Amino acid sequence: MTDWQPRGTVKSLGTDINTAPDLINLQTGSLKQLVIASTLDQAQLSLTFIGKADAPKAYRAYVFRKEEPFTTISGIESGLEKKALRFAAHGENPDLVQVFVNGVQREQGTGPTDYQVANGTLSSVAPNTIVFNTLIDQSGTTQVDVIISKKQPANAYQLTFTRNRRDESRIGTGAYENVNYVEGMVNSDVWQRYYLYTLDLDLIAPQIPLNSILIPPQDKNVMFLLARRPYTQLDRYADVVMRLDGLSEERDFVKYYAADGVTTARATASSLVTLFPPLRFTKFTMERPLSTITPGDEEQIVIDGKVITGPDA
Repeated sequence: MTDWQPRGTVKSLGTDINTAPDLINLQTGSLKQLVIASTLDQAQLSLTFIGKADAPKAYRAYVFRKEEPFTTISGIESGLEKKALRFAAHGENPDLVQVFVNGVQREQGTGPTDYQVANGTLSSVAPNTIVFNTLIDQSGTTQVDVIISKKQPANAYQLTFTRNRRDESRIGTGAYENVNYVEGMVNSDVWQRYYLYTLDLDLIAPQIPLNSILIPPQDKNVMFLLARRPYTQLDRYADVVMRLDGLSEERDFVKYYAADGVTTARATASSLVTLFPPLRFTKFTMERPLSTITPGDEEQIVIDGKVITGPDA
């Protein structure tokens, strides 16, 4: 297991095809505030999300088992049904191809761990064939699972976030209501300022259907901030954020749905990254010390950074 990575990079997590993704609550207050941080400082900031219905879809599954080193997958599967691998990854209605090697999802691309398929422009890849960019040579039997499905119809939803400002009526309603901007080393080794914007989740209820999967735009200068319940000044996450760059459309998304009859927006755990050093918060006013006990919620998922940063002792 990799226990170190360069600061500011996104950790690529393995995906078990039989396990549902962990969902982390994006809300940061009692008003269901969604908070983003951006390098832009303006009155409002709009982000366009691509929404798909979270509903079962038809698919075909193929299982291939290899005992020798290989780079290509094609032909008749090793599964009991002995189906021939067939797909068309280009054209008017292309197939969606997902590949898992020993349960870990691989991405389509040009990276050393990626794979390629015939997409209408690559003449070196034969039809109905999956070609890995690097030879797969593992001890024992290697299992490759291929899932072929169709992309779901998608709609664009524009969410408008409002710049944080000092508002006495909202004090105490959220972890970031009193925060003007944060500073962090997110994209480089230089401290950079990110201004905060807030959107109350219930404002988008008429706009987005329940049980929607929302794909965020790719923007390296925007990130979601996180907080634990009960959303006090002590419950801000200073070292874990959801950056809107380097996301995988099939693995990293926001799910908008109702949990126990209450609407919520949650992100997949794979989309979160650990920051070091932690973010620095600049507030509108000095915060008073907490004088009462603020118990947490034992049912919520508490996020721990999974990346070891810096040299060892």
